[in-house]
Amino acid sequence: MELLGEETRPIAQKDYDCDASPWINNGDMNRDCYEYHELRDIVRAKRDGYIIKKGMRYIKQTLKDSGDIYTFRARLDMHDLCLKYDIYGDA
Repeated sequence: MELLGEETRPIAQKDYDCDASPWINNGDMNRDCYEYHELRDIVRAKRDGYIIKKGMRYIKQTLKDSGDIYTFRARLDMHDLCLKYDIYGDA
């Protein structure tokens, strides 16, 4: 995967799906590894339907993978967890 341009942290003008949340939900991570405040963040994201809500700051990256270009958007809290625990792996 290749990052095109810079990662930005805009404020959402509308609701978006969080692309980091499925990595946490589908990961094989043991919930015992999360700290209490991280579990609260996951519960909050789940309550929001894993959506980046309008007005929320989020991560935005434009990526190129095998010739396909797409936009990756993620809630800051979910993205930070994925980075901290190396959930994305080599993706």
